[in-house]
Amino acid sequence: MVTLASAVCYTLIIPILRNSIHALNAWAFRWGNKWSLDIAKGSVVDIERYLTLRDSYKTNIEMLAKIIAEEKKFENVMEQTNTMLLQTQNELQEYRNKITEQSKFVTDLYDARLLNGRWNKKMKSSHVAHEEEVIIEDSKYFITQEFGEKKYVASIQNFIFDNRTNNLFFMLNYFEPEIKSKPYIAIAVKIETMDLFVGQQDGVWQVEYKRK
Repeated sequence: MVTLASAVCYTLIIPILRNSIHALNAWAFRWGNKWSLDIAKGSVVDIERYLTLRDSYKTNIEMLAKIIAEEKKFENVMEQTNTMLLQTQNELQEYRNKITEQSKFVTDLYDARLLNGRWNKKMKSSHVAHEEEVIIEDSKYFITQEFGEKKYVASIQNFIFDNRTNNLFFMLNYFEPEIKSKPYIAIAVKIETMDLFVGQQDGVWQVEYKRK
């Protein structure tokens, strides 16, 4: 009896179980393939995005490197330009200083007002010495007489002052020449200070003008 029942079960149930297993395997295979394709498809999309982003990153890096290089080049050009500008400004300032010096030289060269003031004049030769008080006012040459009176005795002419060497030259044109045959007296002095001029008169006398 048992043997007959086993045979019936084997004959009826085993084929059903075998077919069910085959059907399950077939479904599992199809589902696995679909899942793999979906995964593969997603991977392809991710890789393409990665490659696109990588290329974009590389391009941006190259552009950034070019921009940095251009900025560096621009900075170098600006530095050179600033250096040249500074040199030009320094040269321009030197020229301005020279022009100022030249202008002052020309202004001082013939400005006899440098002599204006009250002076004590000393003259000395190998044989004689002389001292007098002199007042100079805008090329007018006065000597002080008794009781403080001043006498207009000469005019200053041919005044030349070289402020580079502090050498000064002028001539006195006496109205009543001390020496009738020589109305002009040449005086060449060096300005030791603005209050002391020392030099020669007519190449014979040692002369000193000291401001009072």
